[in-house]
Amino acid sequence: MLRFRQIYLLVVFLFALNTMQGAVSHPLVSDSIRISVVTCSAGGDIPTSFGHSAIRLRNSQAQPPIDILFDYGTFNYGDPLFLLKFGRGTLLYYLSVRDYSTFAMECRAERRQAVEQELLLSPEQRRRIAQLLWTNYRPENRYYLYDFITDNCATRIRDILQHPDFQHTGASPDSTYRQLIHTYLPQKHWFGFAVDALLGPSTDAKANFSQSLFLPYTLAEGLKSYGNTTTGKPLVSSSEVLVACDYVHVGEPWPLRPVFVFALLFVLSGWLYVSGHQRVLHGLAVGLFALICVVGLVLLFLWLGSRYSCTKFNLNLLWCMPLYILLLLPLGTHSKRCVVLLQCGLLAFLLLLGWWALPQQFNVAVYPLAATLLLLNYNELQIFRK
Repeated sequence: MLRFRQIYLLVVFLFALNTMQGAVSHPLVSDSIRISVVTCSAGGDIPTSFGHSAIRLRNSQAQPPIDILFDYGTFNYGDPLFLLKFGRGTLLYYLSVRDYSTFAMECRAERRQAVEQELLLSPEQRRRIAQLLWTNYRPENRYYLYDFITDNCATRIRDILQHPDFQHTGASPDSTYRQLIHTYLPQKHWFGFAVDALLGPSTDAKANFSQSLFLPYTLAEGLKSYGNTTTGKPLVSSSEVLVACDYVHVGEPWPLRPVFVFALLFVLSGWLYVSGHQRVLHGLAVGLFALICVVGLVLLFLWLGSRYSCTKFNLNLLWCMPLYILLLLPLGTHSKRCVVLLQCGLLAFLLLLGWWALPQQFNVAVYPLAATLLLLNYNELQIFRK
């Protein structure tokens, strides 16, 4: 029995040794491979609004030639609990490997531009990075918990460059995380309003050079500041457009942007109040309170029920209070409901009065909306008193 075990262990060892030797000489981990970072432009829908980053690995000397893409931004679209898991921060993203031709075809179909930056690496560096990618692709390593700011397709590539061989000379961008995010949303005003509502004060901190590379565009720009200490050359020398883009996002016309819509809503509410149409204003209040309540519950969930640090302590709850649900349901006496109105109105007033002293930046559309809520709260108080 003991001899059988010794023979078994010897066979396993020889098999593992042969596998390791095969991996070193494999065309996917060799001196002739080429490694580059591919940056895909933003698309028209929400999941693609911030672009995408991936790593391309090629070996034209292999038979057949190899041209594949390592994609850290893959997740299961068909998960029935997708929204819940994404909101809680428990959705598993994973590293996938696919043919580059498939990726290019998808970019053309979605009219998204793809730009390649080839990394100027020594043979040893190529083997090391390629081996690291394949190690990360193992089933036990490929899955990770996604985080919009600290762990995504761009930061995973950035972390590969956290090596003594690669040094950057880039300066901090003197921008906050929120400001960097808004560089992707120049024409998407409603989406930008939603992003500002969901993100808390931690995103208003200044990002240093390395931290700013959490977005695909900033990663592509930041790669230009890296140097290779082994070769004595820049890490990237040029960029090549792989897929041309003809998609242009057309933003909302200015009358339909959030700040103008909420400003018009405030003017309309003021006119109804001055004209004595309190009952009409009450109907408007019920609809707006219901909407605010739903959004407030989402913000509260992202604060208390999510692992994301960027959604904690969200001061948008000053105007987006879930307490409005107590006004919509037949709960409590009129006096108790008046207390809720006073509390919500006071919070909206404090936001309007002291926004400059709060440690969080608000979307400009919040201010006319908070003023409208303050007016509606005052009108509801008068109705209850009668």
